[in-house]
Amino acid sequence: VGWMISGLSLITLWTVVRIWMGGAERRPRASLALQSALLGYCLDSLLVLVGAMRFPPELQLGGPSPLWMVGLWFAFGASLEEALGGLRSRPLLAAVIGAAGGALAYWGGAGIGALEIDAPLYGLSLIGLAWGLALPLLLLRGRAQS
Repeated sequence: VGWMISGLSLITLWTVVRIWMGGAERRPRASLALQSALLGYCLDSLLVLVGAMRFPPELQLGGPSPLWMVGLWFAFGASLEEALGGLRSRPLLAAVIGAAGGALAYWGGAGIGALEIDAPLYGLSLIGLAWGLALPLLLLRGRAQS
């Protein structure tokens, strides 16, 4: 648990510093990071509750989605505009990239033991659906705050 708290603390610190250094973009970046963390917690928790995935008990810190995952969503939201802001005007492409990228990222996470996906077709399909909705939605929220 100690290394999870350390990791969560480091990613949160890194993200807060990144937001702080954003100058005029500070407020919209912070808002998008917080919205991303909230959306990520809700989506990942829903995915756990419907049996698409689960987190090993030794990696559970919070729940149903652990706090370290919320930290990853927080960091993702803080860097979204720079990394994928070009997809704002292409929501269908953002959905496809979100679905494929999200499923692949979680599959990779399962490969290193960060989460478990018992029924890969079911789990990865739902994860892809969640990310296919989340990425365009977050990009839209980012646009609304610019």
